[in-house]
Amino acid sequence: MGMKTNADGSASISISAPHTFASVFLDGDVYNSDYSLEIAAEDRGQLASIFMAGTFNGDWHLKSASGWNAWDPVTEQLTPFAEAVLTEVVDIEAFTNSYLAAGDYVIYAAYQLAGQDLVVALNPLAFEVQAANADSLHRFASDAAMEAYLKQGLETSASDQAYAELEASTLDAVDGSIAAGAADRVSTTNLQEGDVDEADTIKTDGSHLFMLRNCATKTCLVTYELDGSAATASELSSLELTTT
Repeated sequence: MGMKTNADGSASISISAPHTFASVFLDGDVYNSDYSLEIAAEDRGQLASIFMAGTFNGDWHLKSASGWNAWDPVTEQLTPFAEAVLTEVVDIEAFTNSYLAAGDYVIYAAYQLAGQDLVVALNPLAFEVQAANADSLHRFASDAAMEAYLKQGLETSASDQAYAELEASTLDAVDGSIAAGAADRVSTTNLQEGDVDEADTIKTDGSHLFMLRNCATKTCLVTYELDGSAATASELSSLELTTT
């Protein structure tokens, strides 16, 4: 995730912080792109001009020594951004730690010996950058990524719901626990099997309330002290739970 290559693998575009679940490029990402320009055997060892051009939403741009600039191929001459003695492969940096606007990109690379025709790489690098704030769905990187995303959403939703239910029902829990004289017992759940007290996200012993809730990326056990006279619950501690 976070990288795309052209057809023959000679060029790639990547983001510095790939997204967890979706293989997508967004306009808030930081981009790096490299192009390995393969050189014909008969041209190696000679001095050549190096070119890189590309389209952004159909409009042409030309790479120069100082960066990318708008270019009209009809009225403006194609100019190189560098010269190099050709080896088997010439490596070109198309983007380095750059932000890119949302749109469609196609990047081309080429070289030219003095007095000879331009030699253009067979496979351009094409990719799309999407707007981060757009109302759109992104394709999951894999079936496993989709499963992980759904599990995380369910866990977060369940934790948030449990916390909201705790806030809404704290007064009832305080009054109910005291009225029932339950200071010396632990609350039970809706039993599915006789004499078996199933796991729950909220428990009380009459004086304290114990709750499992989401703490960033982990699950926490939070303890509240119940005050029947003031009908309040005060948080005493929060313990991060670890799994083995």
